[in-house]
Amino acid sequence: MIGVSSLCMLQSDLQNVLDTVIPTFSHVEVICEGNHTNLEVLLSYDCSVSFHAPFSDLNIMSLNRAILAESLSQISETVEIAATYNAEAVCIHPGHFSPLGMHFPEKVRAIQRESLSTLARAAEDQNVKLGVENMPVFPILSCRTPQEMGDLIRAVDSEYLGITFDMGHANTTGTVKQFLDLKEYMVLVHLHDNSGDEDSHLALGDGNTNLDFVKELKDKRLIIEVNAYPDAVKSLQYLRDRNF
Repeated sequence: MIGVSSLCMLQSDLQNVLDTVIPTFSHVEVICEGNHTNLEVLLSYDCSVSFHAPFSDLNIMSLNRAILAESLSQISETVEIAATYNAEAVCIHPGHFSPLGMHFPEKVRAIQRESLSTLARAAEDQNVKLGVENMPVFPILSCRTPQEMGDLIRAVDSEYLGITFDMGHANTTGTVKQFLDLKEYMVLVHLHDNSGDEDSHLALGDGNTNLDFVKELKDKRLIIEVNAYPDAVKSLQYLRDRNF
């Protein structure tokens, strides 16, 4: 149940990523932007996949109608493509408060709920699960706490909308244990480490995240999401050494 994110080789094209990681990992979460958009190469490899929808420069909470429309369009396209490649799930970001949006928090949250409802309907059409990712400590980011995340998922109320639990992000907000109360909604789990002060995506064991909690998530799809491939291999060994 342990996979790896293509984040570890962002500078390489997807074929090179797959050639490198598949001898060690049988599941890959593809970040569907940048160098990793040539998804057709997946058909030549024997691995299972999940997708991470585009997030750079996008915002499903935007008050700017053009940006909102483009954000929904790109994420919806990823959801549609996910069905083609039998992706297990699609990770999506929850959006953020723009400088203008900070002055209209309730309006922005309403836009977020409407956006996620739209995306959940698209996911239902394709029979693909979505996982909204909890965010690290940073004032403009949404879904940093279990309460906010839980309230949002329950408000949208779709069996096709769940959570991507990012344990490293939760370590920066001091909420790793509390997020486990939302385990029933988790469709993907991102694993990486940090020292609690920034979202550094270190190898497992190189920070202070309480990784003992991984034992409670062994039945979930675990994705090692680190910045460099050697750290992904190191993290996998860390988990194996502890029988996770």
